Amino acid sequence: MPTFQAPEGFERLTDVVFLYTPSSDPDATIAPTSSNGNSDDPPDLILLATWLGAGPRHVLKYTSGFKTLFPLAQIVLIITGPADVIIYSAKAQRKRVGPAAKIIKSLINSTSNRKPWILLHTMSHGGAYQILQVAEAFKEAEGFPLPVNAIIVDSAPGKDTIRGSARAVLSGLPKSWLVQAIGTVVLYSVMAIVAIAQTVTGQDQLVTRLRKGLHNKSLFSPSASRCYIYSKSDEVVGWKDIHDHAFEARALGWPEVEELVFESSSHCGHVRGHEEEYWSAVLATWKAGVSQRPQSWTADGWNVSKFRTRSLL
Repeated sequence: MPTFQAPEGFERLTDVVFLYTPSSDPDATIAPTSSNGNSDDPPDLILLATWLGAGPRHVLKYTSGFKTLFPLAQIVLIITGPADVIIYSAKAQRKRVGPAAKIIKSLINSTSNRKPWILLHTMSHGGAYQILQVAEAFKEAEGFPLPVNAIIVDSAPGKDTIRGSARAVLSGLPKSWLVQAIGTVVLYSVMAIVAIAQTVTGQDQLVTRLRKGLHNKSLFSPSASRCYIYSKSDEVVGWKDIHDHAFEARALGWPEVEELVFESSSHCGHVRGHEEEYWSAVLATWKAGVSQRPQSWTADGWNVSKFRTRSLL
């Protein structure tokens, strides 16, 4: 995988994790204030996990959008390549994304007696996979869920089929017909073998693990709001599968579950031509997430029964 050129201002922490810290106000992430009128409580930290194979030009649209929306927030950018999903074990991958979990721990320490403000934005199955590894690494180290306030789920999750999983990986490979042809043969062969092995051993397939993981309240704060953003024209992940996951989230008691559905945008391409709607949904989800806050916060977690509601409008 070629070396990823992160957007200007991002520090490389590992091959897949990059950190942006606003230079205008080094204390902004410790004592956030609203500089743009978009929110009374902007996030301290944004976790952005992009789709498999997302290039620098694509990623820039989202990092720039977040800098405009929340100029005082740190941004942890997590990218995904084919090797992250196919070659590295889950344990090895948790080590590769480990710095993201450590940044969250550092934020908890720096925010003292208040709950940190964290926005999570995951894109496609690649981003969801990376975020689950971050959540698992954090849970192993700290013993409680990622203290996120709001979760944006863009173009995911689908349901397990060899064809669907192959399409997702192939979409992240170079568009050269030769690469696509070789990739198709190799991927279908490998995925068929893996699927058979998982069936024999009783293990869940990858996308099933993603679907379950995104619902896991031991990995993500159970008070987090969420918004699914997807398109009926997505040729990689079926929109009905995403809609079903949103329905399941409501049934499982996740608060403030919303859906933003487009008719004609491409996989992870909704911001093109729909910039205002996209970022408005992100902001609305964030506001819904921070409308509940704990009266007290400790590194051991928080008591959900102590939450109080406050209007941000």
